[in-house]
Amino acid sequence: MFDTLSLEASLHICKNMRATDLACLQAVMGDISVESFAIDRYQTHGAAWAFYQDGVPVVMAGITSSVPWLGVAWMVSTDAVSADSWKKIIRFSRNVFRNASRKYQRIDAYVLETWPQAKRYAEKVGFKQVNVRERVGREGQNVLDFAIIGAIE
Repeated sequence: MFDTLSLEASLHICKNMRATDLACLQAVMGDISVESFAIDRYQTHGAAWAFYQDGVPVVMAGITSSVPWLGVAWMVSTDAVSADSWKKIIRFSRNVFRNASRKYQRIDAYVLETWPQAKRYAEKVGFKQVNVRERVGREGQNVLDFAIIGAIE
């Protein structure tokens, strides 16, 4: 089940996030606490939602927007997500990004180059790689820039 992201769900997911999600967070944001990050995501300027599996929040995602025409996609997951749930999340995400691309001229997503699963997810939901940001991670990691280029109405 999908629902608007609550602070409680955000805190639960962040406290139980996958090691790969935590490593990515630390690579691009430094030593931010998971509680601070959870609050930041809950208070994001833009849409944010949670996916519940068996009544427990296991994924949160959204589109942050600092200006009305650009968005930045984000996602955090726990290890508890089943393969069937991932299928639902991918379908839902495709719809969200397709609809959001009507509003935004561009939606960006950033993926650590060393995280092939995140790259595959971005591609499955409609993003295309547009750039490599070399050595922007805390330890010199490259970050892949993905984007969905939307229509201007």
